[in-house]
Amino acid sequence: MILLSDVPFPYHLLVISNQATFLMKNTINYLRTHRKNTNITQYDIAVLLKLRDNSIVSRCEKGHRSPSLEMVLVYHLLFDIPIHALFPNHIGIVKEQLRAGIPLLIAQIEEQDSSAKAQSRISFLHEALTRLVQSESHEE
Repeated sequence: MILLSDVPFPYHLLVISNQATFLMKNTINYLRTHRKNTNITQYDIAVLLKLRDNSIVSRCEKGHRSPSLEMVLVYHLLFDIPIHALFPNHIGIVKEQLRAGIPLLIAQIEEQDSSAKAQSRISFLHEALTRLVQSESHEE
């Protein structure tokens, strides 16, 4: 397993991104569950997404392929389901990645730049980290 602390900046962000892509392809999603609660077919979803057939929809629902942003938004809007409810396992993973990545990014910015713009970025990142921690304490 790769530890983010072992990866130099900015490459740790690539590691986070690649891990998220792997996890999107290989973990449970609730695309199929919410679609099956209606009488909408995979073909219907494919038509809405202007796909030539439903094979991509099928692979995404089974977790064999990452859904496109457009597909995620179609499920979100069509079935009136929050995105985090479509991918409940992913929200925790992404939060963890942000909790690990934000302090590294802050340290990197502090090291390279002391401008007012950099300080504004750092301030925003601290606020975002605080929100993440507070949201997790409310979930417990």
